[in-house]
Amino acid sequence: YQDLSAMFPDVTAISGIAWNSPKCGVCYEVVDVKSKKSIYLTVVDSVGPAPTSSSLHFNIAHEAFDTLFGAAGEQAGHGVTTFTEVDYHNCKGNKGPPSLAPIVV
Repeated sequence: YQDLSAMFPDVTAISGIAWNSPKCGVCYEVVDVKSKKSIYLTVVDSVGPAPTSSSLHFNIAHEAFDTLFGAAGEQAGHGVTTFTEVDYHNCKGNKGPPSLAPIVV
């Protein structure tokens, strides 16, 4: 993606991937364990390793973080989630995996 504006703020960096990873562009449904509120996020970057108690670390855009966790998350500085990889159509502005995205010349 050259421009994230169609997806913003519903974007995230995740742990465990490298440059040009097949996970870039993947859509996740992320659910707050406490409130059961959910959002859909497109992976656009990598972030450092997950905390030892987690299998994956999401670094979520601030606005999306607030939508998911609200004031309690803002005060704590983090939240606990479950997550599921879902079809890219669920994520705002996501054009699909690189193999499906249009080539801009």
